[in-house]
Amino acid sequence: MTDRHADDSAISGSAAHSFLVGDVPSFNIGQIEDVRPYVESVLPSLAQRLALSPGDAAEMHRLFLASLDAATVALPQYMEEAFAPAIPEGRELFDWLGQTLIDPTACTIEGMENVVEARRLQAGGANIMMMSNHTSGADHPATEWAINSALGAGSTHNWLYMSGHVVNYFLVPLMLSGGIHRFQIVSVRYQEVASKRTDDRLAWMRARNRAAIIALMRRVATGGKWIVMYPEGGRGDGALKEGEPRTMTVPQVVADLGPDLYIVPVYVEAASILPPDRRFGEAEFTAVLHLARRGGATVKFGKPVAWRDLQPCNDTDLCLPPGCDRRAHKAALKQFLLTQVMSRIAEMAPTEAAKGPWAASEMS
Repeated sequence: MTDRHADDSAISGSAAHSFLVGDVPSFNIGQIEDVRPYVESVLPSLAQRLALSPGDAAEMHRLFLASLDAATVALPQYMEEAFAPAIPEGRELFDWLGQTLIDPTACTIEGMENVVEARRLQAGGANIMMMSNHTSGADHPATEWAINSALGAGSTHNWLYMSGHVVNYFLVPLMLSGGIHRFQIVSVRYQEVASKRTDDRLAWMRARNRAAIIALMRRVATGGKWIVMYPEGGRGDGALKEGEPRTMTVPQVVADLGPDLYIVPVYVEAASILPPDRRFGEAEFTAVLHLARRGGATVKFGKPVAWRDLQPCNDTDLCLPPGCDRRAHKAALKQFLLTQVMSRIAEMAPTEAAKGPWAASEMS
């Protein structure tokens, strides 16, 4: 699979596409043409898989196309914005997905008292950063559904997501996840791909991320905001990943603004709703249309912990040799903070295997 960032001409909205899995198209960055016929062609099979009544299937069709139409208008603008507010039609579809795909009788929800405590801190002016593992495209709606079901519809509608490029630049993902407020970052993985290039794509990515961080700083400077981030830097396959130390830049920046920052670790498992399927590659969001089914989820919320309490006591905690330079110190600090966060997420994983590299046997 080629890196779509590799072709600047893709931004022009060309209708050309390759095929990944059967008849699943791989649309280009910014492509609008041909997307609507594709979406309409797969909705009947989705309705059948979800066992929807004719009336519910018609409502699903309406919601998807309303979100698609709104996302089509928004796409050219959002591609160049550091912050993208939620699209109302996208939010309606996002909520519907949670309500329809999730079977409450097959769910395990734990730690809602910790969410209540975090909301109390938020009301007092603190910023809350929810850091979660990430395996399935159903993780977002499952987590929001758990809180909205317990604390009232719309409780999550003001959340702010740090959202990778796949939502920002492709119409199908924007249709599905456009209902969330998001700071549009380019993921670490794609920066690493671009680092092998000789043109200015890597510089463009870094500039976009700087703009997103500045937009985040402006939004959270007054406190009282709820931010969602996935510190693994990508999706796992049934087990936690090692995580990406560079993601720790985000909470560091937020904490430096002044208002207190609290971290809420989250463990979520929603693969029974939308199983990960790496064959889809960059067309991963089309997996919702082809693979999503009604199922259960596990969502566990950990206790809020003050960001200041996650800091090392001294350089000894960083295991650095004497006289190390500033760059080594920054890298060690980010790794230390990532370990603090990921170990708290791992504590909620159901098995040692699910903890991956954060299992006790791997940490010893």
